[in-house]
Amino acid sequence: MNDAENEQLVQLQTDMNWVKKMLSNHLQHHWYVTGALIVAVLILIVEKCFGS
Repeated sequence: MNDAENEQLVQLQTDMNWVKKMLSNHLQHHWYVTGALIVAVLILIVEKCFGS
């Protein structure tokens, strides 16, 4: 693994941690909005994978 790949991995983990932090902060206040978003994304993914 070279430095550039390592850098990307670290960046990705940082992003994921930030997203998790944002979500957990967000979930406390707007759990229903977050839930709706997650459901919408799942539906999109399923339609993309299994839809014609």
